[in-house]
Order: sequence, then structure tokens, then C-alpha cells
Amino acid sequence: MRLAWGARRWAADLASALARASEVTAELRALHDGVYRSVLQKARVIGCTSTGAALFRELLRDKDVAPGVVMVEEAGELLEAHVLASLSKDTEHLIMVRWVESGLSLGGRVLSFRAAGVLPWGARSRPS
Repeated sequence: MRLAWGARRWAADLASALARASEVTAELRALHDGVYRSVLQKARVIGCTSTGAALFRELLRDKDVAPGVVMVEEAGELLEAHVLASLSKDTEHLIMVRWVESGLSLGGRVLSFRAAGVLPWGARSRPS
């Protein structure tokens, strides 16, 4: 009989700890979202990966953020509907980027262009 009481007590303590962890996680997420929101409100173009669009869909849909242009990398890996579900009705343009010939991400490509002293904007660049 004593073992059953101990198991119930342990289960109650665990449930309480999990509930508190959930509250703290929500508070932390709200703090992070506030920082991200203040930065994104100033942006005219928001760039992210498809995973980032899914993770931050609430921010991308936020009426205060309202990005006019969203650029999504890794777009060749998924259907347009999955990205569209993350966007706000205020988004005017969606740019979906897919790098076929290279394993480098968009950020990696920009860094490699900068290291070479070349800016890729406005001209086609040869894959390295």
C-alpha cells in the first residue's frame, strides 16, 4: 500500500513540474518573440528558411510585423501551400529560392561571394 502512495505522490510532483516547465517555456517564447517582433517591424524584406517560416509563422502573420516581401530558402524541398500557410494576408510578394547545383545555403553563398569580393545581386553568378 505504501508503494502505491509513493507512486501517486511522484506522479503528482511530476505533473506539477511539467506544468511549471510549460509556463516557463511560454514566458521565454514571449520574450524572444518580443525581441524578434521589434526587429522584424523595421524590415521591408524578411528572409528565412522553410523551417524558420514554420517556426515563426505567428510572427510572420502578426499584423504589426506585416512583411511586404518574404524570401524563403529551401523552397524546392516543399510545396508552395506549406509556405503560404505561414504568411500573412499582408504579404505582397513571396520569393522562393532553391539552390540546385550547390550544397551551400543562401547565407553560405553570400558569405562566399563577400569573401571573393563579388556581390551576386543584379547579375547571375557562376556556381563554385
